[in-house]
Amino acid sequence: MPQDAEVKIQISQDIIKAHVQAAVASVLTKDPEALVKAVVDAAMTERVNSYDRTTIWEKKVNEKIRKVADGIFEAWLEEQKPAIEKAVRSQLAKKTTCQDIARNIVKKMSHVYANLKLDDS
Repeated sequence: MPQDAEVKIQISQDIIKAHVQAAVASVLTKDPEALVKAVVDAAMTERVNSYDRTTIWEKKVNEKIRKVADGIFEAWLEEQKPAIEKAVRSQLAKKTTCQDIARNIVKKMSHVYANLKLDDS
């Protein structure tokens, strides 16, 4: 055959599909436990993105833990509501009023400025 000769073979799509399916089935049935392990390993070690070291699995686990922790914290806050209310009321009783704050601001000012407008009428 000359070097520039070209051979063309046409194979039906059905034949190609059948061979690919047979090859995939052969791989899947050889060691299904290893295949499952590889799929699980891949799923649990996949990164959120190329810039983040966190895996998708770690992110989901952390979200679930935070959700449970939030629920526990909300319940604890509800239990502590009377004590929190008492502490807030006590603190409010100690605080100065707005009038006291204004009085202290005026005392601290060294000069008081006023703008006057005289009308000729």
